[in-house]
Amino acid sequence: MRDFLEQISRLWKELGINQKVSLSLAVLGVVGVVVALLVWANRPRLQLLYGGLSPKEMGEVTKAVEGLSVPYEIRNGGAAIYVREKDVHTTRMKLASDGIPSGGGVGYEIFDTGSFGISNFVQRTNYIRALQGELSRTIDQLDGVRSSKVMIVKPENELLLSGPVKKATASVFVDTGGRTLELGAVDSIRSLVANAVEGMSVNDVAVVDNRGNVLSSALKEEGLMGMTSSQIKYRKSLEDYYTNKVEGMLERVLGHGNVVVRVSVGLDMAAQTMVEESFDPENQIARKETITENVSSTQETQKGGVAGEESNVAGGTDLAADGGVVSSSQETQKIRDIAYEINRRKVETVKSPGGVNSLSAAVFLAQVSAPDDSGVMQPQPRGQEQMDRIRMMVVNALGIESTNAEELNRKVTVEELPFTEVNTMEAGPGGMRDMDSLIDIGRNLLGIAISLFMLLVFFRMVKKSSGSTDQIELMLPDDNGVSQAKDVTPTISPELLNELIKQSPDKISSALKNWAFPEN
Repeated sequence: MRDFLEQISRLWKELGINQKVSLSLAVLGVVGVVVALLVWANRPRLQLLYGGLSPKEMGEVTKAVEGLSVPYEIRNGGAAIYVREKDVHTTRMKLASDGIPSGGGVGYEIFDTGSFGISNFVQRTNYIRALQGELSRTIDQLDGVRSSKVMIVKPENELLLSGPVKKATASVFVDTGGRTLELGAVDSIRSLVANAVEGMSVNDVAVVDNRGNVLSSALKEEGLMGMTSSQIKYRKSLEDYYTNKVEGMLERVLGHGNVVVRVSVGLDMAAQTMVEESFDPENQIARKETITENVSSTQETQKGGVAGEESNVAGGTDLAADGGVVSSSQETQKIRDIAYEINRRKVETVKSPGGVNSLSAAVFLAQVSAPDDSGVMQPQPRGQEQMDRIRMMVVNALGIESTNAEELNRKVTVEELPFTEVNTMEAGPGGMRDMDSLIDIGRNLLGIAISLFMLLVFFRMVKKSSGSTDQIELMLPDDNGVSQAKDVTPTISPELLNELIKQSPDKISSALKNWAFPEN
C-alpha cells in the first residue's frame, strides 16, 4: 500500500498543470457519478398504493396518508399515489378500515346509522344509492375497468295499475382508460346488474364507456339480430369445444404445437312441434255396456147378455161376472247398448332449436424432419396409412356417422404442411410483478456497469498521463565543448522532449537515436 501511494505521489509530481487539472476533474466526475448511482440505487422503492381514482377520492386518500405520517409521492398528473413498498399493505388495510377510498360512492354502510323517523321515500332512495354503490365497487374490480358508475331506475309501486307495466332499467358508465372492453366483460356487467335488481333483464342494462361508445348494443337480444347474435355465440362455443377436444387428443400423440384443428358445426335453429295421432279400428275395446229390460202385459174382457133396461141400469144384474170372455198378453223388451273405444295412439314431439346437423373438420399436421445421408434435415412425409388412421381418430372423436369413405374424406380433411415458428409471450397474472423485478435488476446492473466504465476511463487517463519511464542518455557539451553522455532524467515525457528541443535542438537527434537503438 505504501509503495502504491509513493508511485501515485511521484506520478502526480511528474504531471503538468493541464494534466493535473484534467485528472482532478476526471476523479471528481467519477466520484460524483458513483455517488449518484449509489444514492439512486439505494433510494426507497415506491409502489402504487391507489391509481385511477377521481380527484375527490384522491384528495381523501392523500389526506389520510398524511395523517398516517407515511411518505408518499404523487405521479401521473395526480392520478396515482405511491408509497414505500414496505408500507403498501399496511396503509391499504388502515385506509380500508376507514372506508377510504369509497370506491363508487356510498354502499350498504349507509344503513349502519339509525334510521328512526325517516320517511319511506328517503329509505327507498337510500336503498337505491347503496345498491348503486355496491355494484360500482364490484365492477371496478374487473380487468380493464378503471372506474364505474351505476344508475338504477326503479318504478314506484302502485296500487292501481294504469297503462303498461313499467320495468326497472339501469345504465352503467365505465372508464376504461382508452382501452377496448371485450364483449365478454360487457356481458358480465349486464348480467351482474340485472341479477342484482329485482325484475330487471339483461336487455334493460345499457353499458357506455368514457369515449361515448354504447358497448351493450352488440349484445342486446332484440328481434332477428338478437337471435342471430345468440346463434353465433352458441355455434362458436360448440366449435371451440370440438376443436379443443380433437386438438388436445392429437397433441398428446404428435406433440404440442404440431397440430392445428378447426371444426365447423352446422346447426338447425328451427323450433318444431309435431303431433301424430293414429287410429286402429281392428283393435276395439268395450268401454261401456248398458242393458235395459222392459216388461209390459195387457188384459181384455168381453161383456155379454140381453139388451134392455136391466142390463144398462145401475144396480142391474152383472152378466159378465157370470161368464164373459177374457184375453191377456205379456211383452218383454230387453235393450243392450255397448260403447266401444277405438285404439288411438297420439305422439307429440317438440324439437328445440340448436341441434347439430353436420360436422366437418380440417386438420393440419406439422411435417416430420429427419436427417438424410449428408446430415441435412429433410421433411419426411407420413404414409397414407398413417394419415387414414389419424382421420379415423378425428371421425370417432367428433362422432361422425357415415358408411361412405368418400363422404368421410370430404367431411374430415387431414393435410401435412410445414409449420412456421412464431415466438409468443404470454402475460400471466404475475406479469407486472415479474416486470418490476426485472426493472430493479436491470437498474442495479446498469449502475454497476456505469461505475465500472467510469473507473476504466479513469485508469486509462492515468496511464496515458504517466508517459514513458525509459532512461536515455543525452549528449550535452561540457564546459570545454566536448560532448559527453549525461543521464538527464530517469523518465521522458512529451513536455520534457519539448524542453530539450528548445534547449539543444542540434543534439536532440543523437539523444533520440541512442534512446531508440540502445547499445548492447
